[in-house]
This record gives sequence, structure tokens and C-alpha cells, in this order.
Amino acid sequence: LSTRVEAEIKREGKHWYQNFQNAIPDDLVEGGNARGTGTKIRFWADPEIFETTEYDYDTIARRLQEMAFLNKGLTIELIDERVTQEQIELEEIAEAESGESRGDETSFDDVPDAGDTFSEEDDSTNAITADKKRRKKITFHYPDGLTDYVKFLNKSKSTIHPTIVSFEAKGEEHEVEVALQWS
Repeated sequence: LSTRVEAEIKREGKHWYQNFQNAIPDDLVEGGNARGTGTKIRFWADPEIFETTEYDYDTIARRLQEMAFLNKGLTIELIDERVTQEQIELEEIAEAESGESRGDETSFDDVPDAGDTFSEEDDSTNAITADKKRRKKITFHYPDGLTDYVKFLNKSKSTIHPTIVSFEAKGEEHEVEVALQWS
């Protein structure tokens, strides 16, 4: 499904990396000690499989928010590092109106794609800085899971009772989490 995947994992005090090119894995690399836990995945869709490889930020954000609601306490961070033509044009208009200049000669054609990487020797600092100013970033974290979801759904509604009814139960082979509020 992808031409390239990068996985970065922090687990049990270690930092691990693994890349895949056309479904072929590179060696798993131990990157040293790490604090905390987490997984970062970068995915490049295969244009031979998918009709479009353009990602819709809002669709992805909604889905990741749903996953965060359903996985109590999980933190998900979405960063869109793409630069749109509209953003470039708006910046150029704002600069022209204010009489200010960006102060560098970086061409917007040189702004890195999300998949580009840079070494210390790269002479693209201005492009990286310009890119970071334009990226969209959102973090989803709901410590109360479905209760937070019900609050989210009902934030603009008039509710019949002020509190959310919620409970959790675990059995040998099943778990259930319920949260509800009439509106």
C-alpha cells in the first residue's frame, strides 16, 4: 500500500527505528536509550494502488480524534508539513501589504516536502524555518475516553441532566465502557 514507511518506537527505555521501501523492511536499528514511550509512523501511499495520494487533513484529523476518544488516555499528534499554494499566496499578499520581506531568498519551490530529510550540512535552514511556520499541528488526548466524547458531542446542546452517566467493566474475555447523556 505504500512506497515507503518509517517507524520510530520508544519502548522499555530503548529507541528503535525501522524503514520499509516497497514493503521490504530495512534492518531494525536500536537508536540508544529513550525516555517515555510512543510510536511515530510516516507513510507514503503508493500512487499505483491509490487513485490519489493527496491526504485530506480534516478527514485524517477526525479519524485520529475518534481513535483518541475510543482509547482512553492515548495521545495522538497530527502534523501536516505540506505547504499549499494558497498559503504561499496569502503570505505574499500580507508581505506586500505590510511592506515587509521574509528576509531571505528562499524560493518556495525549495521548501521541503514532508518526506524530505536534512543533514547538518544542508544549506536549507531558511526553507525548514519557513516550512515549520506553515505546518498544521493538533494533539488529541482524552483522559476520560467516551465521557470526553459525550462532552464533545453535547457541547452545543441543551442537556436534560447535567452529569454524564458512565461506567466501565472488565470480564475474562470482554471489556465495556459506556458513557451517555440525554440531550
